[in-house]
Amino acid sequence: MNRRTFAKLAGLSCVTPAALALSDGITGVTRNLLVLTSPPDRPPEGTLRYALAFPFQADSRTMGVMVMRMTEETPNYGFLDGSDVVLIDDFQKPGRTFAASRNETTDGRLFMKSPMLGGFVPRGALRADATPHPHAGTGFGIGQAHWFPFPDRRFSWRDPARQDMNEVYQLSYDGQSFKAVRNDVRAQNGDDPLRIGKSGWTVLVSGIKNAIPDGHDLLLSALAAREDRSAVAVGVIRWARQSGFWKPIDFDPVVTTPGPVPKGPNPMERCPWMEPSVDRDADGRLLFSARGMDVPKGPGYTLRLWRTDGQGGWRQLLDEPKARLNSPVTVNVAPNGSAYIVSNP
Repeated sequence: MNRRTFAKLAGLSCVTPAALALSDGITGVTRNLLVLTSPPDRPPEGTLRYALAFPFQADSRTMGVMVMRMTEETPNYGFLDGSDVVLIDDFQKPGRTFAASRNETTDGRLFMKSPMLGGFVPRGALRADATPHPHAGTGFGIGQAHWFPFPDRRFSWRDPARQDMNEVYQLSYDGQSFKAVRNDVRAQNGDDPLRIGKSGWTVLVSGIKNAIPDGHDLLLSALAAREDRSAVAVGVIRWARQSGFWKPIDFDPVVTTPGPVPKGPNPMERCPWMEPSVDRDADGRLLFSARGMDVPKGPGYTLRLWRTDGQGGWRQLLDEPKARLNSPVTVNVAPNGSAYIVSNP
């Protein structure tokens, strides 16, 4: 199978040449029955469908997916309704669906939930010495949430009264039931943001992939801001479970941009970087990518990749201009250790 045939069969517009150089170990892709289409419930108006999906391992035989719910056929553009967690242990049967986050309405306002992503330690997980993992069956979710005026059940993303928040959820799975319990809500760029331990950084927006394990902790890519609002950065947040709660405790910036953090709604799309992703290379070092929005070689068309250098820093591996559209990009690693990048050409 040639490389471009693989890209088409995978359902991707293309795997870029730079990505293909990293993915020689991927030789094929299998197809199976379609198991996720639409949520089982029905909204008051319009129709629901599943969109962005973030997979994780729930236990030794069960795949989990944090999957976004979109409401279509309404007067609103981009009408989201939070996320479900779907557990699948047999691809010949429908999965088990659990509500993770849902929209809220109060006093004529809509609190709309963007997709949840996060990290999870599989139920029954063992450490390297074959002893039980202390946090098995637990994890965290984080997602944007937005307050809108909601007269006549309509909202606008451009509404200057919009307020952007971050919600944190504690996740658990006992083999039968999956639970997501919200434990924190913080403004993205307000006076009381979601602080990352004592690092001096706060969370603006999470990345575009679920977390990866690192010892007892979980590593999640994110866009962050200095507590004094003097800079923004894309990098990796370390989440640790303390006193029964998963919390962001440290931040490792990969690319830092000085300058004030944009005020008002939607700071993410007015920052130079967004939608980062992180994965682990075959030798244990970390790989990192991010979507540049306003960089010297053109707004959003350059393919960039970084790798930890083994000395506490990061080294840039790829800087390929005009390699993709201004669209999402993620770095991934196949089960055999082959690294690859996915984007649109």
